[in-house]
Amino acid sequence: MTAHAAEFFTLDEVNRLKIIQDVVDRRLTTLMAAQRLGISDRQCRRLLSRYREYGPLGMASRRRGKPSNNQLPDGLAQYALNIIRERYTDFGPTLACEKLAELHDIHLSTYFEATRGYLEKHGKPLALYSDKASVFRINNKNATGGDGYTQFGRAMHELNIQTICANTSSAKGRVERAHLTLQDRLVKELRLRGISSVDAANHFADEFMTDYNRRFAKAPRHDFDVHRPLENDDDLAAFFTWREQRRVSKSLTVQYDKVLYLIEDNELSRRSIGKYIEVWHYSDGRKELRLNGVVLPFSTYDRLQEIDQGAIVDNKRLGRTLEFIKLVQDKRDNNRSQALPAGDGPSRRRRKPTQKKSQRSLNGDDMLEALKTLQSRSEGIFGTRK
Repeated sequence: MTAHAAEFFTLDEVNRLKIIQDVVDRRLTTLMAAQRLGISDRQCRRLLSRYREYGPLGMASRRRGKPSNNQLPDGLAQYALNIIRERYTDFGPTLACEKLAELHDIHLSTYFEATRGYLEKHGKPLALYSDKASVFRINNKNATGGDGYTQFGRAMHELNIQTICANTSSAKGRVERAHLTLQDRLVKELRLRGISSVDAANHFADEFMTDYNRRFAKAPRHDFDVHRPLENDDDLAAFFTWREQRRVSKSLTVQYDKVLYLIEDNELSRRSIGKYIEVWHYSDGRKELRLNGVVLPFSTYDRLQEIDQGAIVDNKRLGRTLEFIKLVQDKRDNNRSQALPAGDGPSRRRRKPTQKKSQRSLNGDDMLEALKTLQSRSEGIFGTRK
């Protein structure tokens, strides 16, 4: 710990320093100091060790000068401000924040995972009572396409679970009051245990719920449980898939998330030409193409696949061609659709603003610029030809 790392102290750090100094002077015990600081006795002893090793500078945050764990990606703040200026100029900060999350960064798979965990533990309820968020219902009154269901609503329909949307927040006041309690009590419980990661918080959730229910749960007026057990044919992995329709071309191909799917040529596949098939996107990244429920075999061609720099070195005869292709690819926007689940996980990060172009927008000017760059590199190595 250097003086540069702790050039300034916050008020909390000054207060922490005074209390730890009282422990060193034996005016307080570590248990009393921990209670005043709102931390565990073990964490207080760690602070005491840091004080003895580094002195007062040890009380400064060790993350000072380092990027925050929840720091926004480069350009994201400006991206959000641009959206607010265009669409939410008269919104207050709280409502604008809610709409940015609701309309521009909804991760549906989070609802899928939470609901699936509930069903595996308790079985299928007769109905789910929710608010009117766009995850649960189609809020666009002028919508003309689709089957009338959201992805979540379709999954509930297939599971024979009715979805009921509350018209006002007060209609589900019991839930709202519970949220207020959790936002206060749960946060403090996490802080007391030094929990600062999502995985550790999820691991602690079961323990917290058991203690919370023991303190606050009330016996229902009627204890009859209407949850239905899951049947053997209830394939939750299939129910909780993101599904999109795509039209099969004459060459037996479909495009999904900037990947070209080449359907294997057989009698069944030929029947799908010109028809819409479903792309099933599983939470683990697997994809399936289905025609009337039948899986179609396929191979893929990723349009965003890039030239490896090693290939430019290994293939000397093709080096110039490969380098030219790579220069053009560097201008291409490689962001996949943010409305779809991630191919390697449950959700995607918010789309970053980019100055790059889509594959279709690349034109002759971009290729000419790449050729000029390639020529300038050659001149830098071999000199200008006379």
